Amino acid sequence: MKKLICILLCCASLYQICAQNSNPAETSPTVQNNETISDPAKVTIASYFIAGGEVVLSNLTLFLYNRFITHASFAYVTLDSIKANLTNPWVWDQDEFQVNQLGHPYQGSVYYSAARANGLNFWLAGLYTAFGSITWELFCETERPSINDLIITTTGGMMMGEMFHRLYSEAAANNSWWAFIVNPMEAFNELVTRKKNREESGKIQSLSYHVALSSGFTKVYFEPSAQRSPQTDWYYANLGGGLSIIYGQPYGLRTNTPYDHFELDLHGEWSPSNFQLVFASNGMLFSYDTGSTEKIQNSLGMSMHCDVIYSKKMDFASHGVGFTMKEQIMLPYDWNIRWALHANWILLGGSEFYYYLSGEVPNTTGNERRLYDFGTGAGAKADLIISHPYAGTLSLKYMLHAVFSLKKHIATDGSPGHTIINSITGQYSHMITKRYSLGISATLFIKNGIYKNQIYPDITQYNFMSSIFFAVHLK
Repeated sequence: MKKLICILLCCASLYQICAQNSNPAETSPTVQNNETISDPAKVTIASYFIAGGEVVLSNLTLFLYNRFITHASFAYVTLDSIKANLTNPWVWDQDEFQVNQLGHPYQGSVYYSAARANGLNFWLAGLYTAFGSITWELFCETERPSINDLIITTTGGMMMGEMFHRLYSEAAANNSWWAFIVNPMEAFNELVTRKKNREESGKIQSLSYHVALSSGFTKVYFEPSAQRSPQTDWYYANLGGGLSIIYGQPYGLRTNTPYDHFELDLHGEWSPSNFQLVFASNGMLFSYDTGSTEKIQNSLGMSMHCDVIYSKKMDFASHGVGFTMKEQIMLPYDWNIRWALHANWILLGGSEFYYYLSGEVPNTTGNERRLYDFGTGAGAKADLIISHPYAGTLSLKYMLHAVFSLKKHIATDGSPGHTIINSITGQYSHMITKRYSLGISATLFIKNGIYKNQIYPDITQYNFMSSIFFAVHLK
């Protein structure tokens, strides 16, 4: 039930946040309604202290909630536990996937938003995110400070926080109370300081949400195949939904400001036998126009990536940075071709150890144990979209992640090795009216788990889902 709630909240919150921007006529690139465009020159010494105070306040609020509401064991902090955290080495913790890969990036986005709300730029806000994570690890938990938490909270908080900051500016420009949902820290800061440090509004290029009915299966092959038969699970009548956002101009973009352009895709689905949440984003750190013409526009630069697959049979997360090129080609008779290529280094990834997640190997240690390993590696993405007003839109997306487990930091009693995940998505949609479309989609995840010992057989896992969806295009 907790997993279902997590998926629903992610989908519903982001949709409601941005839905207020559905009418293009209601947005404008100009300053309006006493809105103050973010300007680093207006940052004062007080802004730095207020941002730091809000970071500490957010930690204190969460700590009090854990201590007195949920009575979490790790929240019973003492002077002795603080001393131990300050004097002992940091570790790689054993927390659950959803805590480390979903919860901590969101927690980091709160720290980040405290800084951005006070006018600090992307990089300075990143330092405040790290500060928030360090102070939490040292003073707000009895557990040993975690290296992976610091990395994931900081990088994930910067990526998620900057997108929330931009979307908050869009929602707040319309005086929508949903702005509080997308970024409560920024709304709190405006309420207390009476100052607005927003981005220019009206920069969402595309915004749509969808509902879907899907079905699929998971099939696992074991090596050597002679020892074990394949295992298959079928999923029928999954209900799902999600949203897609393109912020800023993807093509012909010249900028040194991080996240002047980003893309975000979120999809979740659930049935009594299955659940799945897929989150993918990329945001440009800087971008150059490599020679656009009237018919061809392109951009080349560096980008940050956050990709998460959270499902019943597969958990995977990747925080990466690398190179990106995007191009749009406008052909005769209103045909349009768009493509993008990404190549990135995975700063820190997480991939489940199949035999733990499936429950085939029970936890006999009596202690908390991660069901996944940490790793680093390389990733690549490729997108191709062909569209025509009457013929419809065909899109193909490919994603590759190769993660090599950090041997000293594998799950307790786990197995070192590496994971290769390929994802292929094909989709066709056709507009019914200017605002609504129908479509079909199919996604195949292929995971190769190569384990470097003789205890656990290597696996090849196929997760396939096909769906029919109804989309609403708000912009």
